[in-house]
Amino acid sequence: MHTTPNIAKCLFSLLIGLPGLVTAADLDLPAAARITVKDVTTLAPYNVPTGPWYNGTVPSLSVQGRMVREAWQSQKSGKNTLQVLTDLREQILNQGYTVLFECHDRICGGFDFRFGIEVLPGPDMYVDLNNYHFLSATRKTAKGNDRYLTVLVSQSAQHDFVQNIYLAEDQEDYVKPIEKAAPDKASANTFDGLLNQNGSVILSDLVFKSGSS
Repeated sequence: MHTTPNIAKCLFSLLIGLPGLVTAADLDLPAAARITVKDVTTLAPYNVPTGPWYNGTVPSLSVQGRMVREAWQSQKSGKNTLQVLTDLREQILNQGYTVLFECHDRICGGFDFRFGIEVLPGPDMYVDLNNYHFLSATRKTAKGNDRYLTVLVSQSAQHDFVQNIYLAEDQEDYVKPIEKAAPDKASANTFDGLLNQNGSVILSDLVFKSGSS
């Protein structure tokens, strides 16, 4: 996991929400849910799925920014995957997100869709190819920056599994451009200054004796 102290502090504050756990995207999960994996990257690319598997690929929107990948699981709640996703979708819409794409197993593209999108490895995340639901959504912040969220829900015989990937296009806040310092005027005409600036120096006053080198 790649975290900075500030990000780690924010994530910890999210984890103590009640009544259940809270994800990095502020999604309340059942009280019995437990995190199986959390990965934070300050700058990463992500292809946000925007359509079902078609003609050999999953249509997607290529974005980059600070990304949080999470997987959660809990004992089966008695709800099916659609009902679990419906609860999460309501929270997502209440946060001002707009749904980009939503589908379920066969309509998504079944095997091809599942292996055409980013899915955290097992046993942290489990996907039943015949029983999963997917949703992608986006919203803009007050500053005009984009947020993206994808949610994948599936079930095993005993557990509910939820994966969410959250990306914030705020990388300029985390990656500062490296500016090349201008040469000091006082040293610009010195040997070191000319060598650093031009990569070479003409030694006009240097004279070699005959037969020497």
